[in-house]
Amino acid sequence: MADELGLFSLLDEHPADLSAIATQLGLVPRSVEALLAVLAASDFLVKRMDVFHLTDVARTYLLPESEFYWLPMLRQTGTGQAAADLLMERLRTENLGPDDPISRRWERGEMTPEDARWSNRRVHSHSLPAAVGLARNGDFQGVRRLLDVAGGSGCFSIALALQHPSLRCTVADLPPVAVTLIGLQSNRMRPMLVAPCAARA
Repeated sequence: MADELGLFSLLDEHPADLSAIATQLGLVPRSVEALLAVLAASDFLVKRMDVFHLTDVARTYLLPESEFYWLPMLRQTGTGQAAADLLMERLRTENLGPDDPISRRWERGEMTPEDARWSNRRVHSHSLPAAVGLARNGDFQGVRRLLDVAGGSGCFSIALALQHPSLRCTVADLPPVAVTLIGLQSNRMRPMLVAPCAARA
């Protein structure tokens, strides 16, 4: 909800008090007060002299321009009883039906560009920290080529290519995924790695 309202981006640009936030979002103060209380209790906001600021956690994971933006993953996870019912259905089913979205997308390759775009965004927000960690700490000495099957946004291959300039990475995925993959600009990812290098992906 706060992400859809643009609250995190608003406070990143201009920390504000409750009244100013309510005015900017077009909400009644009582609703904003409840929302801010929940976000502060979750360590996403901190209040100083009646002015609300983003915490480091919020800046890292809740701003759309952050490489570690986590909301695309969270939006598709489902909540409450609907998610519980779906999980129970999966537990009681040995195989997914032929018309299940997972069967259509991954077994038959029937994925629309919109499906691919959102899948890439979810996987990218989920996998980027692991990709950076692998590039920093993995032992790739003597490895010259790497095939990244179902590589999605390409974050693993790009991180590895930046860290290991002699490593040539190939990302393989379904055509709609390849066309719409997010990828990363090397100059945006480079500060996360130990040794900046020219990318070859």
